[in-house]
Amino acid sequence: MQRTLDFARDSDHLVVASVDGLHVVDVRGREAPIRIAIDSVHAFTGIGDELWVVAGGPAQLRRFVLKTGQEIETPVPVSPPQGDARLIRATGAPAAAWFGSPPQTIARHGRDIVVRELPTDIDIVLPVTATRVLQCQRHALSLREGSTTRWSVAQNRTDRIIDGAVLGDGRSAALVVQRVGSQAINVIGLRDGSVLHRINLNSISPVRFASRRGVALVLTEQRRLVIVDLRFGRITVDHEVDNDIGELAIDESGQQIALRIRDPFGDVQQVQVKDLIAATRLGAVPEPAVEASLHVDQELPEAAPAEAAVEQAPVDPFAGTATLGAIEALVARPRYEPPTLEQTRHVLAAQRELVLSTVALAIARGWDEGRIAFPNASALPFRSEVEGVVGTLRGLATEDVAEHARRTEVAIADADAAEASIAPRLSPLAMMVDELGLSRIARDILLVVAAPAVWGELARLYGVLANDEGRALVDEQLVVTILAERATPYDVAAALDPDAPLVRWGLVRVGVGVGRPFLPLGVDKVVLKLLRGGSPVSELAPTVRPRAASRTIGDLRIRGSVKDKLVHDLERTRAPL
Repeated sequence: MQRTLDFARDSDHLVVASVDGLHVVDVRGREAPIRIAIDSVHAFTGIGDELWVVAGGPAQLRRFVLKTGQEIETPVPVSPPQGDARLIRATGAPAAAWFGSPPQTIARHGRDIVVRELPTDIDIVLPVTATRVLQCQRHALSLREGSTTRWSVAQNRTDRIIDGAVLGDGRSAALVVQRVGSQAINVIGLRDGSVLHRINLNSISPVRFASRRGVALVLTEQRRLVIVDLRFGRITVDHEVDNDIGELAIDESGQQIALRIRDPFGDVQQVQVKDLIAATRLGAVPEPAVEASLHVDQELPEAAPAEAAVEQAPVDPFAGTATLGAIEALVARPRYEPPTLEQTRHVLAAQRELVLSTVALAIARGWDEGRIAFPNASALPFRSEVEGVVGTLRGLATEDVAEHARRTEVAIADADAAEASIAPRLSPLAMMVDELGLSRIARDILLVVAAPAVWGELARLYGVLANDEGRALVDEQLVVTILAERATPYDVAAALDPDAPLVRWGLVRVGVGVGRPFLPLGVDKVVLKLLRGGSPVSELAPTVRPRAASRTIGDLRIRGSVKDKLVHDLERTRAPL
C-alpha cells in the first residue's frame, strides 16, 4: 500500500500527498492548508517542526518548515529509492532511516545533516536515537550504536520483517513479521531483544503505528479497522467502514485516524478513535466471522472441574466482589542490587563528563552563531546575537564546535561503557529510569536538570550558556539548548508537561515565574540523594515511614460496595501510585 498520509509528531498536522505535491493540513482547523509544490516524491515524514521529503532524480533530502512550507537550506543527496522507499523517523531525535539502495540513516546535528550508509542485507532499520538503531536482518535482530553492537538475537530465516516502530517509551519496539500467507506483530524489549507480546494476523494486512501511545492500527478485509494496544496485547477497536480504504494513518498519540477512500490518492476522511471505541462498545460493529481476522496469542487456563453443589453461606455485607489482583498502580517496587561505592563514583564521573561536554558544545555553537557575544558599542547593539538567533550568522568558532563535538561523542561512549562495566548492577540514574519507565529524553532531561546540584562547578557553565543574569540557573529553554543535538523543543516540552512522568511524579520541581519555557527547574532532594548513590530514608523521615502490610483487603470491615469502588478506582489509576 503506497504511503500518501503521515501525521506530524505534534499530532496537529497531517501531511497529504497528491499528484501536484504535498499538502500540510492543520487537523484542528486553526490554520489554512499549505501546499508544497514538489515533483517525484518518494517518501516524506514530519521531524519535529520540519517536514523531511526525499524527492527527485537523483534522489535528494529536502527539508521544509512544517507550518509555513518554506524550504530549509540546500538539499542533501541520498541513495536512489528502491521498491518500498520510505522514511521512518526516530522517536526522540531529529533523525530518520531512508530505505534507499543502500539504506541510510539521516540525522540532524545542529544545522548539519549527517548521512550514513547501512548494510544492503537489512530488511528494515528503526532509528532509536540519532546514533542508535535497531537493525532487522533475515538472520538476526541487533541494536547498534555506531560500530558497537549492544545485543544481537537470532531470527527465523523464513520470517521477514517488513515494518515496525520504536514505541514511545524507547524501551520496546513493534515489528511486523511476514510469514507464508500471514503476518504477526512482535513487541520486543530493546534491553535484550526478548519478545514481550505476539499478535497474529491471519492475512497480509497494512499496519500503522501510534508509537507514543503504543498502539497499532491494522486494516483487514479492505474495510475493517482494528486497533491493538501493544502494551497488553489487547484489541480495543474492531470496526468496519462503508468503503474500501486505499491508505490510512494514525497520529502518535493514538487519538485520530486519517483514511483515503478507495485508492491511495482518494478523498481524505478524518476519524476520531474515541468514536470508534464508543461504536465498538455499543455493539455497532458486525459479528466477527467464524475465524477472526486478528487474534492475540495467550494461554488460557484449563477449565476447573465441576464441583458438587454446596449449601450457600450467609451473605457477608463486608465482602466485596472485586479483588486487588494485578493492579498496575500497586505493582511492587523492583529490588535492585546497588553498585559499590567505587562503581557509583566511576559512573558519576562519566556522567559528569557527559553533561560537561554537552554544555560546552552548546556554548561553542552559541559562539559560532554569535548568540553568545559581548555587546559592541561601535556597531549595532547585539547585532551578532540577533543574527545568531535568526540563523543568518555562522562560522565564528568552527574549530571549537568540532573539538567539543568530538569530545561529546567520546563522552557518550564512555558513559555507556561505564554503565555496561557494572552490569548486571544498575547505576543510580539507571535504576530510577528502569523503575519508573522513563523515556530516553526524560532520562537526559533529569540528568541535565540535576547536574548543577550534583556537580556545583557546572553551574558557571550553565550561566555562560544562558547569557542572562535574570534567568534561573536551569529552565526549560536552557534544557532545549543543551539537548539540541539529541531532542527537539517539542520533545522536551512534552517531557516537562505537568502530566508527564518527570513532573507528575515529582522528580523535577517547577518553580514560579512568568511562564514556560522560563520557569525555574530543579530536582527533588530525595532524587538528588538517590542520584548520588545514597539512601532517601533520612530525607523522608519522619514524614514517610515504611510499613509492612498486616491485613488483606478482605479483612477490612468496611462495606463491600466501598471495597469494590476502591479497587475499580485503583484499576484506573496510572502507575506508579
